[in-house]
Amino acid sequence: MDMKGGAAGSAFGRGYVYCMKDGDQFKVGCSKDPKKRLQQIKVQKGREKTKLLSTVKAREMNRAESAAQTRVRKHLGLEKIRYNATDWHTNPRQHTHKQITRAVKRAVYAHNKKQRRKQN
Repeated sequence: MDMKGGAAGSAFGRGYVYCMKDGDQFKVGCSKDPKKRLQQIKVQKGREKTKLLSTVKAREMNRAESAAQTRVRKHLGLEKIRYNATDWHTNPRQHTHKQITRAVKRAVYAHNKKQRRKQN
């Protein structure tokens, strides 16, 4: 398994939390190399139209990813679905991609801030 990918349990330490869009579905994930992950999703998962909307640096990317996914579900009402062994979210409330990426960034920034306080 590619340890740089975004599969659950395989991405630890510093990296990025990303937000991708394919049609009306969104993916919030983590990777050390989000552009490479985008290509993997396009080729391996059959989602050729997927676009990378945003990335944000994370101190503990797997935990920051979880915080971001929780935020988009609780605060924006996105619904988690499984597609080809990866988690995607539907957008029943029709939020803009800017609203979704802002929620992801806020969750990661809050997580990073909490991690800095733990280290001090």
